Amino acid sequence: MIVDFHVHLDPKDPKSVLRLLKTDDRLGIDKSVVFCRDNDFTLKAARAHKDRLIPFGQVEFGYENPAKIRELADRGVRGIKVLHPAFPYNDPRMDPYYGTAEELGLPILAHTGIVSRSNPDVPNWMVDTSRMKVIFLDAPCRRFPKLTIIAAHLGNPDHEEGAMMARWHPNFYFDLSGSSMLLRSHDYFRALFWWDRETRFTKKSPWKPFDKMVFGTDEPLDRMGEPMKEQRELIEALGHGEETIAKVFGGTAAKILGLKRRG
Repeated sequence: MIVDFHVHLDPKDPKSVLRLLKTDDRLGIDKSVVFCRDNDFTLKAARAHKDRLIPFGQVEFGYENPAKIRELADRGVRGIKVLHPAFPYNDPRMDPYYGTAEELGLPILAHTGIVSRSNPDVPNWMVDTSRMKVIFLDAPCRRFPKLTIIAAHLGNPDHEEGAMMARWHPNFYFDLSGSSMLLRSHDYFRALFWWDRETRFTKKSPWKPFDKMVFGTDEPLDRMGEPMKEQRELIEALGHGEETIAKVFGGTAAKILGLKRRG
């Protein structure tokens, strides 16, 4: 089973959902974690295609009441997507959001790293990349040990900090969607994931780097095949085979989301 853990829906284009499913069929993707700012749209799409789409609710941390997480959980979301928080991820004012998600057993997919700027002429006071540094997830991982946090983009470009987070925290996972795969070489990731090899520093760790990675595209439909190819090539270049590929492309997501695994 292949699970794409990072798909933005377009509520302005209802037909985009069917195009996503056709693209997934073409690429062999069985399920997609989907979200957008219009949670009603996300939930409607997921209800119509419940065997294919896994809805995450998008909540504006620091702007909206943490009770919205509970409300969305009651409506059927399987996790929470965080983008553009009002405060840094490690700010204590964010704790009620993490605490609610932990209580409800909802994983959090948190944007980390640089945010694109598609229209530089339009002010956007919500966006401040410095609030979304991957290292700021260190405190929430420690404060809420039963909360699963997935760092989208592994902190791009702060990959070193993200990799060390994955090494130490059992409840921290990541995807390499976005520009990360194009920015860095395979040799870079080989050095970054040095703890994939047995050393005196890794003997006590029950997991390895690719145990913490989930597959995600975060690309327009016509380019979704590219990150699939790039992420598979990275795994193979670092000396891993089909067992690891199956884990990254679906097995770990199934564990996080409580899905029945097949294939």
